[in-house]
Amino acid sequence: MLDALQSFISNLFFDNAFLGTIFASMLPVIEARGAIPLGLATEFWSIPLSPLLAFFASLIGTSIMTLFLLLVTYPICTYLKKLKFVKGFIEKLENKVAKYKSKEHCLNDNTISVEPKQNNVIESKVNKDDIKKYIFLCFFTALPIPLTGYYTACLIASFCNFNKIKSFIAMVCGNLICITVMLAISLIAKQYVILLFYFFLIIFVLTVIYFVTDSIFKKKKEGK
Repeated sequence: MLDALQSFISNLFFDNAFLGTIFASMLPVIEARGAIPLGLATEFWSIPLSPLLAFFASLIGTSIMTLFLLLVTYPICTYLKKLKFVKGFIEKLENKVAKYKSKEHCLNDNTISVEPKQNNVIESKVNKDDIKKYIFLCFFTALPIPLTGYYTACLIASFCNFNKIKSFIAMVCGNLICITVMLAISLIAKQYVILLFYFFLIIFVLTVIYFVTDSIFKKKKEGK
């Protein structure tokens, strides 16, 4: 069965490890953390990627998909905010960044008179808080574990209405960290690098199955 899967993936990308790594890094859950082991695995390709090529292939794939997701999720999240079944989740998420928004509002409120020195202090605090949330976005993207990564980070940035350009830069930096970490792990555990890919592939499949079955059950309940 594993041989059939390996043959299928290899044939799907014409035995091109670079193309396969780019595509894998664009998939949810798998992302760069699964794409790096895939590109380096000798089981899938007649000519596996060098660490440097695996690095660039993953960076290209994650950067393209991050940009696409940011452009798509912002208008989608604006629509979702109007739906009742996601309202509670959004409110919890937005409460976590309420302090940033309230401080920014104070700065932009012309009705409040603030002394120049106090204004500088407030601006400094807002700038620090602004940096902190993008650092959080960066490291959230960088964590090479399930339920983190740039897909989830894009949703957080969209729901919380973060700046798109700053979010993109933060997530690209996070992807760079993740790619570097996964390269190091893959090179240390050369013999078991294929297991890393299978691990994230299984999680990807289980996630798809969960969402499909969940949507089917919801439709059945609505039908009743």
